[in-house]
Amino acid sequence: LSPPTRLGISPRYDLDAKWDACLDLSIRRVAYSSLAGAFGGLSLFRAAFTECSYIFNGSPPKWLAPECSIALTYSMVLLQSGESHVLDAT
Repeated sequence: LSPPTRLGISPRYDLDAKWDACLDLSIRRVAYSSLAGAFGGLSLFRAAFTECSYIFNGSPPKWLAPECSIALTYSMVLLQSGESHVLDAT
């Protein structure tokens, strides 16, 4: 038999210690599996992104700078489409 604890309860029957060990093990398993899942997800995403970049022949297209206004973007679209509408500033 195992020696009694400080409260006189044998470790075999100490429910507090069993619950502590169970919770500790559960929390560790959740944390480790979350980290492993995040790592696996990132590596799969990277593989898919690399494959798509090969399919589309290189890097993604360059977009306009974010400081462009909607009116400027709209006027550029009109100029490219050949339409000659004039935008009102009012």
